[in-house]
Amino acid sequence: MSLHNEQIKLDALIDKGLDRQKAGDLVTAEKLFRSALSLKPDSADANHFLGLVYYSSGKVAEAEKFLSRAFEIFPKSPDITANFALFLASKGDVTGSIAVFKKAIQLRPNDPQLFNDLGVQLRSHGMLEEAEKYFRLAIKFGKGHFNPWYNLGNLLLSKGEFCGALEAYKKAMSICPNNPDVAV
Repeated sequence: MSLHNEQIKLDALIDKGLDRQKAGDLVTAEKLFRSALSLKPDSADANHFLGLVYYSSGKVAEAEKFLSRAFEIFPKSPDITANFALFLASKGDVTGSIAVFKKAIQLRPNDPQLFNDLGVQLRSHGMLEEAEKYFRLAIKFGKGHFNPWYNLGNLLLSKGEFCGALEAYKKAMSICPNNPDVAV
């Protein structure tokens, strides 16, 4: 099979796998991504998406194997890097997730979700000033997003800055008035 035809087949397997994954058919998605990897073991996308399937299935060890492999293959992918950081955070590796989130931000420097996610990790590690900086960046670049305002409110409340926390919560409520997390 020519390289061109092999790439077409690889892309088709990955696309079908993504369709099955979105439909919630993780068993078929896993088979399709594994088939893609049998064609090209160093496919960053196939490793990445298979890792996400395993993560969604609760298979943490397998998820780590494939997500870390995808990150090794293509560390300049913002999506792969961000998902690897989220995975590290989910398994409690706060230090690792902070480092990888910072790499993701270098790759996608104005992404409010990355700023917010990094802020959450920094806050959980007790790095409140740095967390506040990233929540404020998330607010700056993500106009109209609820989570950074809510997270900033929680951070300010934990620091005893009640007026600032109240203002952040009010802003969060104005964005998402029916959210029970900030209902008064």
